[in-house]
Amino acid sequence: MGKKSKIRKYPQKFARKHSSHPYAKAQAELKKILEGAAADNVITPEEAKSIEEAKQLVIDSVTDVAAEDLREAIKPLVETAEKVTERAKKAAESISKSLNEDEASENKSAEKEKKIEEDKTQAPEKEKKKQARRRTTTKRVVKKKTSKG
Repeated sequence: MGKKSKIRKYPQKFARKHSSHPYAKAQAELKKILEGAAADNVITPEEAKSIEEAKQLVIDSVTDVAAEDLREAIKPLVETAEKVTERAKKAAESISKSLNEDEASENKSAEKEKKIEEDKTQAPEKEKKKQARRRTTTKRVVKKKTSKG
């Protein structure tokens, strides 16, 4: 049971306890005006106007309290939404960083592939040089062996 229903149902206890509540203040004002109008059993146009103003005051206080309650209820939701958006931004940044790193690694792998291609084109020349060195070293070894013998 909320404050307003307690004030309405048990005014002897909760009207005093929650007297600072805007709804209780508006209800007390309306009750005072209605008692003043009912005292002489005739409602004048001025009294009718003041009764309408008091009713509007009650309605305004209820809507103000409801709006305040709604703000309080929404506050945690807004905070969690802000946290979620921050996390989403961080995740988006990390994804973009990883994509940039992937592009960099792809560039590096492309450079390695180019290097391998160049090595393959230069490989026959290197092989010829190696074979030429081997031939010269084997001839020297052979000459040395024959000269000793």
